[in-house]
Amino acid sequence: MPVDSDIERTTVDESQLDSVTVFAKLPRINIPTPLGKKYNPDFGYAVHRQGDAKALYLVVETKGYKTRNRIADEEGFKIDSAKKFFQALQKEGVPVRFETKIDGENLSALISKILKTHS
Repeated sequence: MPVDSDIERTTVDESQLDSVTVFAKLPRINIPTPLGKKYNPDFGYAVHRQGDAKALYLVVETKGYKTRNRIADEEGFKIDSAKKFFQALQKEGVPVRFETKIDGENLSALISKILKTHS
């Protein structure tokens, strides 16, 4: 699978988890932002908690920074806009989460945390 960065390659490699039933690179999903610029998240997942028939949908943005405070202001604004977009979908009953994964974070730990808190 073609990727745009080292952290995307790492994330693809980490995506072979039992809880992940669907995994996709999201090349053409564009979310409008108040800046007038489109935001394109990196990956989409359908994940299942063991014994649960319902899927949770997860959208992940990857950033190759060591800490979150290194993310450039414009990138951070786009990420914040995406968070609000997906929170609005949640309020409408769509079981979707949006997360940002930075360099050094593990996808498995991120998914485990989400599954524990998802009702």
